[in-house]
This record gives sequence, C-alpha cells and structure tokens, in this order.
Amino acid sequence: MVRIIGCILMITGCTAIGFWRAECMRRRLQEMQELKRYVLFMKGEICCRNRTLPETLLELEKKAKGIWKKFFHNTGRSLEKMEEGTLAEIWKKEMTRQLSGSYLKEREKKEWLTLGENLGYLDMEMQLHMLEIFQVHLSESMEEEREEVKSQSKLSRILGVMSGIFLTVLLI
Repeated sequence: MVRIIGCILMITGCTAIGFWRAECMRRRLQEMQELKRYVLFMKGEICCRNRTLPETLLELEKKAKGIWKKFFHNTGRSLEKMEEGTLAEIWKKEMTRQLSGSYLKEREKKEWLTLGENLGYLDMEMQLHMLEIFQVHLSESMEEEREEVKSQSKLSRILGVMSGIFLTVLLI
C-alpha cells in the first residue's frame, strides 16, 4: 500500500513539475505582451500628451498589474522627488527590487535596464526612438518565445509524466 502511494506521489510530482515549466513559459510570453503594451502607452503619453517621464510612469501605474504596478509607482514617485539620484540609478534600483519575481529572461531585463538608462536625459524625439528600439527587440524576443512555447510546452508536460513513470519503474 505504501509503495502504491509512493508511486502515485512520484508520478504526480513529476507531472506537476512538467506542467509548471510549461506554465512558466506561457506566463513569460504573457508578461512580454504586457510589457509591449506598456511601451506603446509610454510612447503615446510622451508623444501625444507631451507628458514628462515621471507623469507617464505614474499614469502607467494605473494600467499596470502586479510587480509592474509597483515598479512604475516607485520609479515615478522617486523621479518626481529626484532626491535619490539619476533616472538610471532609480530605474536600476527599482528593477532589482521589484522585478526579481518577473518571468522575463536576463536578456529582456538588460534591455529594459538599458532603456531606463537612456530615457531620462534625452529629448522627446530620442525618447520615442529609444522606446521604438526596445519595442522592436521585444517583438523579436516574443516571436522567438512563441516558437519555443509551441515546441517546448508540450514536451515539458510529456517529459514530466514520462519521468515520473520512469522513476517509479526504476524504484520498484
């Protein structure tokens, strides 16, 4: 009886790991899509409404969810005060503080950091250009991620189930 329960738990645990990995890939793609929307919103606020970066970030906070909401709020408030350093320093500090739980890969985080380093001191046209560059890079990453999700998601689930069965047979 104990052996049967152990086998069931082994298969269930490995299956759950496979499904968790597939879910992480799906959430990463979803977070990238949200980030793309945020960048589009930033472009619109800067270009059409002629808002400053702190105003844009605080307005974006209203539309953001989860860790991004905190990121935009804290960054916008810190920029309004300008007591804590330059935009690049504030951006980096908030990234390490708020975005540690993000599903983004290091590549996207580095590009987001580079965007923050280049936004603050540029004129409106250059800010829009930097946002456009980031948007293009993000679109490329999203396309790669879509392909990866298609192929790896199903594979992760199957490998989870199969590894559970394999370990169960091996241990019996």
